[in-house]
Amino acid sequence: VIEIVGLQQITEVPDMPEYVMGVINLRGSVIPVVCVRRRFNMPPKEHDERTCVVVVQIADISVGLIVDEVDEVLEITADQVTPPPRVRADGASRFVAGLGKVGEAVKILLDVERLLRDGDIQQLAQIDE
Repeated sequence: VIEIVGLQQITEVPDMPEYVMGVINLRGSVIPVVCVRRRFNMPPKEHDERTCVVVVQIADISVGLIVDEVDEVLEITADQVTPPPRVRADGASRFVAGLGKVGEAVKILLDVERLLRDGDIQQLAQIDE
């Protein structure tokens, strides 16, 4: 994760997967924006003051992920992570990289590279060229 920013004006880009909302201008850089809800085939939810964009860096490409909200930012070390449970490989669980144990809580860790790669990250890379 590079940074977390508030939701801003999104410019639509034609001929993209339905979960790619478009692009934003973040301090002069054009960043493609993916709706995580749509990527997981979840029902839509109206954006509110808690909706934000988590900017991640994958293979030298910055991508914004629209999320419902961010509750906290944690640093989870490798010794706190266990492998994800084995379930269907074709469902949303294929995007789970592991489970982070933080105190008594368990945090689901997404494999952002797979989340974007399975959606053809090369198509996203062409947006900011």
